[in-house]
Amino acid sequence: MMRPSEGKRRTRSSLRDFAKRIASIDLNTPQACIRGAWLMPLLFGVWSMTRGTDASWDLYNYHLYNVHALLNGKLSIDFAPGGFQNFFNPVLDIPYYFGVLHLPGWLLSFLMGALHGLNFVLVLGICRKVLPDLPDKDIHRVPLLLAVAGCLTVNFLSELGNSMGDNMTALFCLASLSLIVHQQDRISTASRSSYAILMAAGVLVGAGMGLKLTNGIYAVAFCAGLLSLPGSAFRRLAVAFVFGIGVLCGLALMSGYWFYVMWHTFGNPLFPQFGSLFPNSLATSMSVADVKWIPQGFWRQILWPFIISWDSRNTGQVAVRQIIWALVYGLFILLAFKWLWRGRSLPSLNWPARYLLWVVVLGFALWTKLFGIYRYLVPIELIAPLVVFLLLRQLLPYLRARTAAIWLLGCAVMVVLLGGIKTWGYEPWGEQGVHIEAPPIADPARTTVVITEGDPPWSWLALGFPKEVSFTQIVGNFPRGPAFPKLVSEMTRYPERQTFAVFQGITDELKERSDRVNHIAAQIGLVNSGSGCALLKWVAQNTRLRASVIAATPSEAGLLCRVVLTGEEINIDAANKLEQEKAQLALQPYGLTLQAESCVTYSAGLGGGKRLYQYCPVLPLNVASRPSGQ
Repeated sequence: MMRPSEGKRRTRSSLRDFAKRIASIDLNTPQACIRGAWLMPLLFGVWSMTRGTDASWDLYNYHLYNVHALLNGKLSIDFAPGGFQNFFNPVLDIPYYFGVLHLPGWLLSFLMGALHGLNFVLVLGICRKVLPDLPDKDIHRVPLLLAVAGCLTVNFLSELGNSMGDNMTALFCLASLSLIVHQQDRISTASRSSYAILMAAGVLVGAGMGLKLTNGIYAVAFCAGLLSLPGSAFRRLAVAFVFGIGVLCGLALMSGYWFYVMWHTFGNPLFPQFGSLFPNSLATSMSVADVKWIPQGFWRQILWPFIISWDSRNTGQVAVRQIIWALVYGLFILLAFKWLWRGRSLPSLNWPARYLLWVVVLGFALWTKLFGIYRYLVPIELIAPLVVFLLLRQLLPYLRARTAAIWLLGCAVMVVLLGGIKTWGYEPWGEQGVHIEAPPIADPARTTVVITEGDPPWSWLALGFPKEVSFTQIVGNFPRGPAFPKLVSEMTRYPERQTFAVFQGITDELKERSDRVNHIAAQIGLVNSGSGCALLKWVAQNTRLRASVIAATPSEAGLLCRVVLTGEEINIDAANKLEQEKAQLALQPYGLTLQAESCVTYSAGLGGGKRLYQYCPVLPLNVASRPSGQ
């Protein structure tokens, strides 16, 4: 028999051998880059699979609904059931919509993660082009490791495999950037091919902008950065102009149709945004949404990269841990001091590297001024480690710069991985991508569903209702204008239309968690055997787990026992009544009242998730107050 000490020695020896094998892998070969280019997207696909089905707030609120409305002609019968986001261009969400409806959840998660992983390939190509003068011992290894560090940044990982669009549209932005830096020699010449390349690069980032308008800051940064191209002032302006024409073409390609629909319907191609330029009585004037994240005050703007690295809650609802922007900003400051101290004696940069720095500086500055929402930084955060390396090379001799990059970027990656990667929400895979238990509706064309709360979002329920049913929301983030109450009155006109309210139903979370535990226990044979039940009882009695094990009921065929989790119990009826009272308050300003005694609770969810919603008849106040029989 093996002694315990001998077993520990063998384990330590095996771990040392494994570490030596990893360390012995030669990354400084062209084959290593090629293998990384196809292996990393697959690994990100597998990583995405481990998370389950996307269940972000945005997916519930508008990513699914917008495509459903586009394909089923609901723009003419619904109005903003998910707020102002329902008027965003739905083209980006079309592939995911069909994937949710027709693909197994695990396959859709893998495909989304693998597609997002293609960003690694683009970052790798950019690194290799921007760093052509590396020593032979680093010429392949350094770009490969910088690309890995770029994809281990917190924004990219937080959205890996989900439908929010920042990782997906980063592909268009990085493809444009890659084309520019790889074709610098050709675009420097006044030839037809140079203009064709510039047009193609502009179309790429313009398409990314068309799919998600927040990428407009990168279109501007890319275009302005081209003014640094070597040559005459006229040549620089011509290059930027041609690129700008390409941006407009890409924007028109992806969003032209949607802009026309919005203009034809509401007189505003960006409805309801920029209402001061394109007024519409349905909405109040607003410029860009979520301006609360934009830093206010001179010193707050100056110190913003440090502030968001210290507390990312200044830039969005999900708290993440990262230091990459503090590193980039700090190195820029050190470089500025060195430049002032030594004048222009700093090492020279090739134009692709200078262009990259311009793009990052301009992109970050525009992001700070216009949005301030952290996840919109994905395209330039992916190349932030490369920027760190470029700046260190300007500050230090090569070997010291490489050593400093290893430590700084290693710390940045470890902060992300060990700090816990917060995501935007996932659910376990289920038999269906979307499952909605819908109420019976006698006359869908004369039925209106009024959503009386903005959080949690309920517009996605439209996928399970007949397409003729009208949906709207009377709370939430839509900037309701003076004509909005009149529109709601028309949509809920009695007796021509039957109106129902939808809002949250309260579920017994403790019971649901108990059911999930028992399901897992049944799969591994713990609750259907005497020895398994005995083990569960011992665990419940001898640990701090808040659970007990009881005998199974006769209706639970094949089970001998079941686990019951203990905790704070809630009064489900009272909690549902409170939700009804909230809905009543939301309806009153519109002259409507809830028929609470007729509310029915239904179930719906994405993947293996489950949410309850209450479905209640609604009447005008003057009708509901009439005595019975009138």
